Amino acid sequence: MLYEELQQVKAAMRPGPRLDLDTAHVFCQWQSCLQMGLYLNQLLSTPLPEPNLTWLYNGNLVHRLCQQLLASCSAESLLSICPEARQLYEHLFSATRSYAPAELFLPKATSKSKKRRQKKKIASLGTTSDTKHCSYAIK
Repeated sequence: MLYEELQQVKAAMRPGPRLDLDTAHVFCQWQSCLQMGLYLNQLLSTPLPEPNLTWLYNGNLVHRLCQQLLASCSAESLLSICPEARQLYEHLFSATRSYAPAELFLPKATSKSKKRRQKKKIASLGTTSDTKHCSYAIK
């Protein structure tokens, strides 16, 4: 079920909104950590098998998923279609939350550039109503 949802997102590869630079920066940091992990594994004479990077990371897919998550209600509601995935998410989230500083889970302030983009988007839509809604159907 979750796989089908991911395939639908992947299939919708039509040109969309511009790339969000904040999101791109986060994924670049993640790729850098992944690369350093691979280097460390090689330095230690490969104690762990190297992952298939094309399976592990698909840039178009993760950016589109990020856009969908930002437009949807929540990650929990997206994962509700697959109980195993939701349970894994909750387990990983609680493990992360217990070790991370509490301020990481506070709502983030919006940057000036992001506020400008949001104002332009609202002006182009011609409405000031809340645009956040669930954009997917749960099967």
